[in-house]
Amino acid sequence: MAILPIPACLESFPTGKSLKTGMIITCILVLLIFILCAIVHTLLCGHDFGRYVGMYNIGTNVVIIIFFIVVLILVFLDEKIPGIVHFICIVIWVVLAVLAVASLVSDILDILSGHYYGPCKTSAFVELVLSIVGVVVLVFGVFVYWSFYVEMD
Repeated sequence: MAILPIPACLESFPTGKSLKTGMIITCILVLLIFILCAIVHTLLCGHDFGRYVGMYNIGTNVVIIIFFIVVLILVFLDEKIPGIVHFICIVIWVVLAVLAVASLVSDILDILSGHYYGPCKTSAFVELVLSIVGVVVLVFGVFVYWSFYVEMD
């Protein structure tokens, strides 16, 4: 039984797939977006990659990638994992989604005000677009994960 009395938000993934398949798709999309951001930055700003690696950005991305790999493994083992573990992951996912939205809003305001201080401005627009897509997937993923969790119990 779910820890909080909140009903499932979705009965199935929007493509008609099961929620488990939806969770797998969502986790893979998040992983691809974070990895693609690093690849785009490396391709467009290869000479500044050392500065990029030294920033907190890369450490945060690595932690997020590891978290979503763990969630992906937990989804594959759905029935064998206690519900409290999934609940804790949902809480972490919500925190990551809120932080991603706040970071995106901050980046947009910095770019609009002309105070963007990224190490390479060449990739700023592409990374901004990827960030917008990533935030949408992260926020939608909260609803998918909660529905998967409620359906599982």
